[in-house]
Amino acid sequence: MEAGEPATIPTSPPHSSGAVRPSVSVDEGQQERPVSGGAPSSASASASTSVGVSGTAPMPEARPFYGGFRNKETGVEYYHACTQTEITRVLNRSARRIAHSRGEAYKRPTQLTRESQTRELGQAMQQTNREAAIQPPREDILPSAEGREVIGSATRYETSDAHEEKVYEAAIVVQSMWRRRLAMREYERLYLEREERETIEQEREQEQLDRMEAERLAEMTRRMHPRTRADFDLIRAELTDWLDQQRADIDAANFDPDQRHAALRLLLDKEVELLQRVELLRIEADKANSRDRITSFLDGMAAPLRWPLRDGSIVNVHTPYTQRAADLRDLHMALSTASPSTDTRLDTLLHVKWTVKEFDSALTRDIIALIDREADMLSRDRPAWTFKGMRKRLLALFLQFCECPDYNPSVLTQYEQDADTGMVHEGVGVDIPASRPGSAI
Repeated sequence: MEAGEPATIPTSPPHSSGAVRPSVSVDEGQQERPVSGGAPSSASASASTSVGVSGTAPMPEARPFYGGFRNKETGVEYYHACTQTEITRVLNRSARRIAHSRGEAYKRPTQLTRESQTRELGQAMQQTNREAAIQPPREDILPSAEGREVIGSATRYETSDAHEEKVYEAAIVVQSMWRRRLAMREYERLYLEREERETIEQEREQEQLDRMEAERLAEMTRRMHPRTRADFDLIRAELTDWLDQQRADIDAANFDPDQRHAALRLLLDKEVELLQRVELLRIEADKANSRDRITSFLDGMAAPLRWPLRDGSIVNVHTPYTQRAADLRDLHMALSTASPSTDTRLDTLLHVKWTVKEFDSALTRDIIALIDREADMLSRDRPAWTFKGMRKRLLALFLQFCECPDYNPSVLTQYEQDADTGMVHEGVGVDIPASRPGSAI
């Protein structure tokens, strides 16, 4: 078939029995279209039959020609086939939104049919932001290697067996590294466990050593500074054991009568000296214990009341009685402490005087008299040792004032609490009434 000649489809096969079939002819001015499997031209075609029926039928619109080839032996033309279905997913989504906004029903278009959907193709160029190029080596070109980086070069051809062997060796290396990592993890775990175990053991040993050292220091303190009856009983028992051991040594020495008498006399002198030291320690312990009992008693009276609530919590409440006890405790502490200057001592004496002056009794008159005498002696710059006995008496009288329920109502509550706990205080010989004055507050 040459260009410009009409393509004629035979009406019947070459060896047919003469059956009548329609014949279609295409004008010369029409473009060639596929014969085998192609679409005919849009031009009108004239059809005639042996039965005398003729007419003109419209043909479908021709699709663009994409090229093909022709069989020289048979003359059959073959055209390039392609599926050109348009991507309508985005378009369908937009159409669906438009129909929904208009309140119309959206009808999904048919996308897959037996006929090809034609779409125009085009070309587009792309320019990257970074220029790149390569220059393979050639015989007629000798490029300079200066300023160029060699990315790689061809290697020897590798067979599949060699590649598998390399992969196998690499897998062994990876496995060995992973097992090494697992071993390191196990080592770290065991190391941390050992460190933790050793730390716990060291802490236990240190606690035991600290406890033993604390017990040793406590035993030394009991002997050097005894405070309780048990401490003095321990000292006397050890002193008795030491005396018995010394007498036994003297008896076992086989001294003559004069030497034995001299040794016993020295032992007796040592015993008297040790007993005097024990007695001095007892006197100091009595004074310290007395101060502690007085301080504890005054602190207990000044402590706020603890009232339980319905939710189980405890609230601390300060009353006028506890405030009064706190003021008296502070004055007692100021009287018992050595003042750094004369003005400070005079200020303390003035506060005590105005506190006890609210009540008129023999006790308060004695306190005021002692305060006036000490103030007069301070104004005349008397030496400090002349105030020692007078200040002790003033402190004892003010303590009686603090422990009297007529002047400090919190004493009743404190005595009741101490009676419940079995604590004994140094009494002042005052009559405690059956009921606390002002207990309704």
